This record gives sequence, C-alpha cells and structure tokens, in this order.
Amino acid sequence: MTRLRSAYDRGHSLTLSDYVDAPYLAASLLKLFLRSLPTPIFPPVLHPILRGFPVSTSPANGVEYIGLRLHPSLTPQNFILLQYLVNVLHLISQSAQINFMTTKNLAICLAPCLLGDGDHGDLKAELELCGLASVLLTVLIDQYIVFALARR
Repeated sequence: MTRLRSAYDRGHSLTLSDYVDAPYLAASLLKLFLRSLPTPIFPPVLHPILRGFPVSTSPANGVEYIGLRLHPSLTPQNFILLQYLVNVLHLISQSAQINFMTTKNLAICLAPCLLGDGDHGDLKAELELCGLASVLLTVLIDQYIVFALARR
C-alpha cells in the first residue's frame, strides 16, 4: 500500500489489475484519499445536520432532508466530490451479487472516512454519528440519480 501511494504521489501511473489484491488496494486508496482531505466531506460544522437525519422514516424523507438541509450546507468542492463518490459507489453496488458490496456495506466502510477525526472524547457520540453518516450515505447511493441531478 505504501509503495503504491508513493508511486502515485510521484506521478507514476498505476494499473491495479496487475495486483492480486486489487479490489482491496483500490478500497484502501479511496479511504486513504478521503481521510487525507484537508477538510472532511462532512466537517464538524455539519455534524448537527447529520444528527438530525431522519433514519426511521422513508427514503423519500431522507432525500428531502438531504436536499433541504445537507446539500445547501456543503461547500461546492465537497458537493462535487460527494457526487463523484456516490456515483462510484453506486456503480460498485451494481455488482453486489459478485463483490458482496451492497450499498449498506459500502456506506459502513466509508462513512467514518467522510467525518474526519471526530470529537476525541465521546466515543458513544462518535459511533452514533458514524451510524447516521452510514445511513445517509446508503440513501445517497440508493437514490444516486436524484443526488446526481441536483445542482447548486
């Protein structure tokens, strides 16, 4: 992993299919990229919005909440990055029968990387926030057409 990142950072092209564990490397590189962002996609200022996400209602309510509360609060850069990420995750989820990466599995794996470092004190609150971000990301992946068409 370190060797791949170093090669990429030096500008060398990577062909992941040359590696036996390519799917794992690709996932690790994606998570590393998301964790390395100077500001996470869901920075602490958005955590109250995440905490208000309606997890126990219909996906339509989740989409509405995303459109009314989350979308306007994202920076333009994070909105574009999230659009691309959701598109890639949706494409991966389309092969869930082969790769076992359902939208829920993808969201569980990547949601913590969208939040940044966390509060460093209240583990219960951090776990709750990760769970909410995971549910929100699941809705985004499942409803990606709605999200992909949204414009600032």
